[in-house]
Amino acid sequence: MKHYLAMLSILAIAMTSLVSYTNSAPSLNAAPADDSSRPDTELVEIATHPQSYRFIDQATDRVDGNEMVKIHSTAPLASNHKYVELRPGSIRYFRTDGATAADGERATITWSINGKTMTTDVGRPGGVIMAVRSLDGVISWYSLMMDMRC
Repeated sequence: MKHYLAMLSILAIAMTSLVSYTNSAPSLNAAPADDSSRPDTELVEIATHPQSYRFIDQATDRVDGNEMVKIHSTAPLASNHKYVELRPGSIRYFRTDGATAADGERATITWSINGKTMTTDVGRPGGVIMAVRSLDGVISWYSLMMDMRC
């Protein structure tokens, strides 16, 4: 539990510092309902106030090299991009699409590196995912939800 709280605190501080330093939120991918020019408000909220959210599920993968990871199974974007880019040392927020794993309650994230396609099961269909890629090749996928605890 202490490790979980320490990791959450470090991520919250890092995100707050990044937003303060750059005066903008990290890369967000919008999943608009009707208007494709408006970003997903929950993704904007997570990027600006990460301390208000908690992890509900986690998965980890390891990749080699400095190549870009392309995340394909995201909800419809506001732009015409077909994937989310995850470079070494970066954090991205996105919604999973409607594709689900065999059990129907887990979302399957489809991603590729150097043309090789892989999948990771984490979260639920339509849920918000935070992908963190460290410089040493570890990708941590976190399913997030608003923390309603007092």
